[in-house]
Amino acid sequence: MIRTTREEGTATITTQALSITGMHCSSCGKLIDEALEEVPGVASSITNVGQSRTDIDFDPSIISLDAIYRTLGELATLARRPRRRRGPFGAEDDAGGSHMSIRSGPKAVAAGLVGAGLGAAALKAALGRHTARLASAILWSSPSGGTVEAALAARTLGDGVPVTVLLHGLFASGRYWGAAFDELGAQALLVVPDLAGFGRSLHVASGFGPDDHADIVAQTLREIGVVGPTVVGAHSLGCLVALRLAARHPELVAAIVGFSPPLYASRDDAIAKLGRASALLRLFVVHPGVAEAVCDWMCDHPPSAARLGRWLRPDLPLPLAEDRLRHTYRSYSQTLAKVIVAAGAGAWLDEVSVPVHLVAGDADTILDRAFLGELEQRHPNISVSTWTGARHEIPLTHPGACVAELERMTAQLQAVGLLEPSQRADGGPESLSSARAACFPGVPTMPPAGAVPAPDM
Repeated sequence: MIRTTREEGTATITTQALSITGMHCSSCGKLIDEALEEVPGVASSITNVGQSRTDIDFDPSIISLDAIYRTLGELATLARRPRRRRGPFGAEDDAGGSHMSIRSGPKAVAAGLVGAGLGAAALKAALGRHTARLASAILWSSPSGGTVEAALAARTLGDGVPVTVLLHGLFASGRYWGAAFDELGAQALLVVPDLAGFGRSLHVASGFGPDDHADIVAQTLREIGVVGPTVVGAHSLGCLVALRLAARHPELVAAIVGFSPPLYASRDDAIAKLGRASALLRLFVVHPGVAEAVCDWMCDHPPSAARLGRWLRPDLPLPLAEDRLRHTYRSYSQTLAKVIVAAGAGAWLDEVSVPVHLVAGDADTILDRAFLGELEQRHPNISVSTWTGARHEIPLTHPGACVAELERMTAQLQAVGLLEPSQRADGGPESLSSARAACFPGVPTMPPAGAVPAPDM
């Protein structure tokens, strides 16, 4: 096909014409253009459905044509997986259903888009939103420590008390908590499990409701030898697991510091918020068959799944990008539905008596900060702080500030003896008030909203 080059200022812009077949209507062309124009390095995309042609202007110093082909190739590999039943992928058809093929010269890429609606959403979400998600620099390096094979696989570092436990989010494993958090294991024991069905805990084949997750974390801690209260640091999904852990196993939790907690007032609110934040996540929530096919494909093609993970999140360090796809369909879908989308965590707080400090970024599109404020007003043991400019992945962009929050909580608990089992709050109003005053002096303005540690540099 036609290829031209021109100079624009200091940039060299290349125009590549692609022949595209299988488009059904003008909406297909519009969605292709919108998706491609969100890719860094692509200046413009103009699709003519009648001529079955797309003209793409791109800067080869930022993105190569081969990279665009590889990107579309990953989608083709995923989408060509045979459908085995009727469902959100469209009619039952082992051959693959409707598709769109993209050709340029001798190179050809089949983007097997499964049905017009799914194909457009997948293309737009995959090519657009996942290429540049974080505004702040990610500060991560591989953590240290040994591996313990208990009920869950867990990384441990250090020895002694007070023990710190770190719980990761949905698309992650324990190594999400990078080397900056090793400081928490310098003077005492640090325990970082891979939650059930994620990372190195894929051997857990069932039990992904909130109580299941909490109980197996408690079992893991006991098998490791943890018998007293711990300070639990958590991110995203991990915040909800931590709250349930505190409710069901209060002897193991002295306090919770939760970063980016996905707490919602109702299931509808959860779906609406998650959907606005991520078109792909909305597709998986509304059409669980999509997630099942993706996860099945990942299990059948581990090397390709790893490459897809790296492509979906090129901003992430390689191990974290690969970990985003290291889970089973059952663990992913049931955890998402039963723990996050079910939106029951707000009610669990009635059963939690320990101090809970929640940190939300004001640039986090997943969170419902208004609801977090309501919870803070409703529960005397909860405080909420807002970090200016922070997005959802606070432990990656602000690791030093996160460590400082955990160390501060630990120091305050130690100062008033709340890490001693015999002196922890028993849930009564007087003890709750004492715990609140000890850990959050100056409530309700500790720390003031917007008074945020500067991003780590």
